[in-house]
Amino acid sequence: MNIPDRSDGAVLVLWVGPDPKLGHEVGEMLGTFEPEHFVVECVDRLGVAMDRLGDHAFEAVLFDASDGDLSKVNQLVQSFPALAVIVFVQPEKQDLAVKALRSGAQDCLIHGEWDLTSLARSVRFAIERRRVRPLDLGSSGESKRLRLLEAAAEQASDAILICTAQAHDPASHEVVYVNPAFTRMTGYEPGEILAQSPFLLGGPETDRDRAEQLFNELTAGRTLSGEMVAYDKDRSEFIMQWQVVPLRGGADGEVTHLVAIQRDVTEQRRMENQLRQSQKMEAVGRLAGGVSHDFNNLLTAIIGYNQLLLNAIGPEHPQRDAVEQIGKAAKRAANLTGQLLAFSRRQVLQLKVIDFNEVLNGIEPILRRLIGEDIDLEIRSTSKPAKVKSDPGQLEQVILNLAINARDAMPHGGQLMIEIGEVELGAEAAREIDGEPGAYIRVQVRDSGLGMDAETQAKIFEPFFTTKGKEKGTGLGLATVYGIVKQSGGFLSVESEFEQGTMFTVFLPRSSDIPVQPLSKSPAGKVEKGDESVLLAEDDESVRHLVSTVLLKHGYRVLEAADGGEALSLAAAMSDPIDLLISDVVMPDMRGPELVERILASRPGLRTLYISGYADGSSPPWGEFGSDVPFLQKPFSPDKLMRKVREVLDQPPAQAAGSSRDEDVGRDQVAPEE
Repeated sequence: MNIPDRSDGAVLVLWVGPDPKLGHEVGEMLGTFEPEHFVVECVDRLGVAMDRLGDHAFEAVLFDASDGDLSKVNQLVQSFPALAVIVFVQPEKQDLAVKALRSGAQDCLIHGEWDLTSLARSVRFAIERRRVRPLDLGSSGESKRLRLLEAAAEQASDAILICTAQAHDPASHEVVYVNPAFTRMTGYEPGEILAQSPFLLGGPETDRDRAEQLFNELTAGRTLSGEMVAYDKDRSEFIMQWQVVPLRGGADGEVTHLVAIQRDVTEQRRMENQLRQSQKMEAVGRLAGGVSHDFNNLLTAIIGYNQLLLNAIGPEHPQRDAVEQIGKAAKRAANLTGQLLAFSRRQVLQLKVIDFNEVLNGIEPILRRLIGEDIDLEIRSTSKPAKVKSDPGQLEQVILNLAINARDAMPHGGQLMIEIGEVELGAEAAREIDGEPGAYIRVQVRDSGLGMDAETQAKIFEPFFTTKGKEKGTGLGLATVYGIVKQSGGFLSVESEFEQGTMFTVFLPRSSDIPVQPLSKSPAGKVEKGDESVLLAEDDESVRHLVSTVLLKHGYRVLEAADGGEALSLAAAMSDPIDLLISDVVMPDMRGPELVERILASRPGLRTLYISGYADGSSPPWGEFGSDVPFLQKPFSPDKLMRKVREVLDQPPAQAAGSSRDEDVGRDQVAPEE
């Protein structure tokens, strides 16, 4: 083959590999690349390659290491240190890429994963790196040391940039060297950055005055480090951590060059911010959960005795209005504690597989009343069931809170659309929204309102954060949404621009292979009395006294226990049948499900009813119950308690009792996060 010399501008490249056909294909591809003129010769053996490299001024070698043998790469590098070597490996041997670079190759390409542009860029880049070499100072030992230092810089994972520093004007400093990691980080190839100002990485967020001040300190001999917002070739922002060392080489010891070691820490800082936010939310959540637990017990007593007092004084009593106001205030407080528990993910959930379309259709009339006539509501459901495993009441709360938030963002009217769909998230798509890959039901709530800036978006899920006035709410609406979605095993994202509207997207795991369970309706009608015997286990004295009082008023016989151990003793001493066990879920010495299991061992078929307003995060899965396990959320009214008691007692024993074992309670459910 007639190999031209460099006088005609050709870039001479040698292909070394066992497949000449592949080598010729690569040569033809490179031959069509503009503006460089690449000429490729192909040989199939290293010995022939060594002879050709000795005879002609090749600038790069493309070495096919499909057989996995990298010893020849090392031989090439040792014999021709000025030569740019690019190694090709098979996809199943990608681990060889790092080894090839350690052997002295400038780059490594994977067969099937490169195209003409990436190949030509790799060749140009490799040649540029070899051209920008330290001076050989003469002795062989010194040359070897310099080659070693160069190899270390070329293969470093951190970006390295060297610029001149003799001039007093920082703008006149010129880049004289960058390593391959710099190109990977910024997108600038050596030919695009050499002889340019290092200020090329600056942008809108760069403080030019501060940068010039740092340059002055560096040229005075100080070593500095820090972080800055930098801009890559596409002008995309990234956070760069840097350390700059001045080099003294002038006759009078003046600083002649600056060596900058740089690292892209954007993802690291994002993860750190996410961790800090998570820790803050968890701390607030634990506090909120603990406070809500105590308040739910207090409110159960307040609401209960308030209703008993209303029933006793009659509608004409002069103090009836005052008593009614106490009840209304207690219910508002109950809503507040419910929101705190939702945020802290310490609610007790009753999970069932439901069709989200049914949930949305069921609350549509309420939604239309809430948002008002000046907002156009559009609901888009799926043609087939959108099945998720969650608590229907909590999902209703999610939609209502998002709709209220949208309404407040559209004070002069607008459009609100709620759309349900299915989506399969891959690893990359999930990572972008801080989720997990998988199959999800996606619920999008989109409004045409005021929108939010980035600073507001960063805080919207924090409890008590609000942009509204004091009279507009507590700032717990979106925090509640966040907690419910997280406790249901899902996640959510928000997209918004100021004055361009907002879209919240909720992702809940799809339950594709489980039949949908019908949504239950709230019981109503007259509260019936009974004469059955009830064992009550409740550690809070005020709640225990209230429940016992209400049961006795309605004709039931009651055995009271202040904890699980006392309940076991009463059950063991009781020779007569016990018709119903009412147990708090979270008690200090023995949790409710454990108590139920131990009593059921001696009294099979015993009907049970759990009461609680708090899920102890240390005891999953008892923060969640299947729909077949009777449960009553605190705080509750006496009427609601008695309807639930009657409902459980009127069911067949096996159905009413449910199960307390781990494999039945909360099976296949996501445990509450701690």
